[in-house]
Amino acid sequence: MSLQSLAQNLVSSAKKSHLLDFCIDYDVEYKSSWKKEQLAAAIEKRLLEVPEILTEYYSYEEFFLLEKLINAGGTYTTNDLIPFIPLIGRGLVSVNTPEKHKFVITLAENFRKALAPKIQSIFNDTDFIIQNALDLLALGIVNRYGILSETEMRRKFNHYSGQKFTKNDIAEMILSRDRLSGDIRFLDIGNRIYYHTEFMFQPKSILKEVNTRKDLDYPLLPMEEILQCGSRDYFPENKATAALLKELNKRKVSNPKELVRTAYIMLQNDLGIQNIIQLFSEHIEFSGVDDINVFLRMLLDFSNTLPQWVLKGNSSEELFREEKKFLRPLPAEPYPLPAGKTVRLNVPKVGRNDPCPCGSGKKYKHCCGVHH
Repeated sequence: MSLQSLAQNLVSSAKKSHLLDFCIDYDVEYKSSWKKEQLAAAIEKRLLEVPEILTEYYSYEEFFLLEKLINAGGTYTTNDLIPFIPLIGRGLVSVNTPEKHKFVITLAENFRKALAPKIQSIFNDTDFIIQNALDLLALGIVNRYGILSETEMRRKFNHYSGQKFTKNDIAEMILSRDRLSGDIRFLDIGNRIYYHTEFMFQPKSILKEVNTRKDLDYPLLPMEEILQCGSRDYFPENKATAALLKELNKRKVSNPKELVRTAYIMLQNDLGIQNIIQLFSEHIEFSGVDDINVFLRMLLDFSNTLPQWVLKGNSSEELFREEKKFLRPLPAEPYPLPAGKTVRLNVPKVGRNDPCPCGSGKKYKHCCGVHH
């Protein structure tokens, strides 16, 4: 489908209130009495003249998608709509669904011609490069750790950036950037502000679990790794993930990474292995119980190697390895117990998401806790 005019798409996709907001964002002169068509025409004129203004709202990731659309002649077909949502939100592209799980993204022809000669200079702009790195850093911190107080967010942000941002600096940056304000949410509890990922369905519940682990630290990661966590389609990459992807590819599942990403979000929100198996069954025809068990074992391995939000970005496996260093071997001879005496044992309570005491390295709820 050919879309000739950016204004045409703005009129069909945006409410008048949104167009008024865009006029303010892009410093467009307007009158509140104008109709949608007049507002859209004014916005179009501004963006065709100065498309660089969009760097105030979009990161490298969105501009790479715009470049992909330019190189494809203005139309691109995908089965993953999520990366395009910020562009759709501002009416810069249109989307059609000719069939299930297939999306056709279209960039208006006049906007494509205006943006094409300027795209490389945008990528090379120093200020844009720096801002993009800060965007990825903020997203990476929240995606990896799940939920943090504004004090912890500032501490982590300044550690990785090497700068001295205040709490207000970080909050203002997040609110002013489309992708950050969409992917990072604020939670106000008892006059304390927390940042959390938009994919956290019950942040208060997860925060309650996080707060029971006062002695557990948020792990520090290499800068490269924390920036990788800033990707919109982030999920941890390790041996367990690779094995799961390999199996999905072998079974010719369409977009296996999106499926693993969904499983990752479900596990982080404690939606249960059974529900994930159900999700997989919509894409895979299992041959029987043994076949399901293959995926069950893979998902358990995947789960135990995940950096979990309830564990402040640590995995059950990592915590078990650390605790194992302090375990002492049992004596060669058992301690003698007096006959007829009752022995009281103080057994510590094990949390559902804690490493299983049996030493398997798995989470308690996926190991011995299954029977309770």
